[in-house]
Amino acid sequence: MKQDFSLMKEMSIYTHVGPNERFQQLNEFLNDIQKREEGRKELKADRSRDGRSLAYLSAKNLDKWILIYSQRDSQIAHSFVDSLYKVCTPFGMRVDFPEMIELPDDRSEAFIRAIENKANPQLDLVCCILTNNRKDRCDAIKNVLYVDCPVPSQMLLSKTLQKPGQLMSVATKFGIEINAKLVGEIWASKTLMRIGIDTYRDSQSRSSQMVGFVASINPTCTRYYPRVIEQRSTKDFISGLKSCMQNALQKYHHVNGVLPAKIIVYRDGVNDLQLLDVTENKLPVLNEICMKTQEGYE
Repeated sequence: MKQDFSLMKEMSIYTHVGPNERFQQLNEFLNDIQKREEGRKELKADRSRDGRSLAYLSAKNLDKWILIYSQRDSQIAHSFVDSLYKVCTPFGMRVDFPEMIELPDDRSEAFIRAIENKANPQLDLVCCILTNNRKDRCDAIKNVLYVDCPVPSQMLLSKTLQKPGQLMSVATKFGIEINAKLVGEIWASKTLMRIGIDTYRDSQSRSSQMVGFVASINPTCTRYYPRVIEQRSTKDFISGLKSCMQNALQKYHHVNGVLPAKIIVYRDGVNDLQLLDVTENKLPVLNEICMKTQEGYE
């Protein structure tokens, strides 16, 4: 499609919009929403309250965990723990008081040293409250938690916890995410398979890119079949996608005794110009594998 100059020129009329025109379009869109009562209600709704009032299908307790923070964030760290206990109890998730590790400063080395000294396989979670989202520090901490001391982890920004009136909402979202990380079950979705596909290209290696594939394999979408494939060409991607899809369906059938009635595919990293390629080339591959898996299955 990118080689079709006429088509690309025609599409640029809609995709390459000037700032004034883009502002006008967004303004019209927002005004249209504000004119509709249901739209205003939807925008003002606090979804986190729904999470606090519903019991999970299977809540996992947060028994052994550590909270690491700098001295300047001591007060907000304790307030966060109190809020987490309040929001998690109603939906059946018990949260024990963590081991609080207060650091004299917020240097990366201090966080890493604390993790290396305290992290162990018996921990449910390591949580760090950071003063900012500096990439080098986040990457260094993640490397320790993913490689050297593999423990479920979560990082929070202190400024997020300090927003007026937002602490309960942040704690609710945190509780939902941690319950999922601990393999708790939140929402049921019978006979549905969700698939996520994303790509990553290292700026240092332009010859290939890595493709991540993950598919849910149980009715509650809490167990997954993950794969990573290396793509050096379109042929590699198609071949790898076929293999991933076939194995995911087999795994789903092994777990449930039936194939999924519906499949939803989330494909990240696709811009407007690539949508046609996805629908014309990638989607038919998935459909082909489905039809070959079992006679009459579509």
